Amino acid sequence: MVNLKLVDYIKKNKKKGYSDEEILKILEENDWEKKEINEAYSFIKSYKKQEQVQKKQEIKTQKGQINPNSLSKFIQSSLSKGISEREIRLALSLKGWRQEIIDESFRNIKFIYSKSNNQKYKEVIKPTINIKKIFSYLFSFLFILSILTGTAGVFLYIDGIGNYVIFTEDGEELRGTCLEPECTDLKDYALGNVKINILTYFIASIILTLALLAGYIFLPFKHEIIWIYNILYFLILVYIIFKWVMFQNIS
Repeated sequence: MVNLKLVDYIKKNKKKGYSDEEILKILEENDWEKKEINEAYSFIKSYKKQEQVQKKQEIKTQKGQINPNSLSKFIQSSLSKGISEREIRLALSLKGWRQEIIDESFRNIKFIYSKSNNQKYKEVIKPTINIKKIFSYLFSFLFILSILTGTAGVFLYIDGIGNYVIFTEDGEELRGTCLEPECTDLKDYALGNVKINILTYFIASIILTLALLAGYIFLPFKHEIIWIYNILYFLILVYIIFKWVMFQNIS
């Protein structure tokens, strides 16, 4: 659903002579999604066509229609009764009110932007909290954390197997072998290595996951960042496989 505040902001600054590129840049810097911006621009284009039709028809004010001087009061009264802004706009459009008059009336009531001598633009309205985006980030955090923690557990287990050493009666050092049936001694040593070190690796995984998400959210070139993350993780997997192959060669 199109955000009418965003539509109003774009129209207001286009009238002042700002280009679409300038407006798009400041909106993206203020966390507006491209989908919302595109919807607002499509909404503006559709209403431009409607305004042209209205001007050609030269719609006249009918008897009983709201006086232009009291239009703002009518809008304010309707809003106080719980009628949505969209419904009010639609009703006024159907009665023949031009879109620019409706927009101006709403601006007089709701949309007042503070001026700043240090800014080229008036302050941009902030988008409302995006619950879906928050849940997607939370899911991504848990997903990445589980992958990194699981990978760390596998690495610690393989590392424990590779470091397991037994000594023969002759004092010979043997690696990659075991004494008990089904190698329970070797497995217990490897699991012990996981239990001892997993907490440290888990904390490191949390820090790394937060760093990865922060980089994706705040840094530009998001697609390139994802590729870098994937390459780094692939190199970690290659190292783990290398450790396993080395263990197999020793055993």
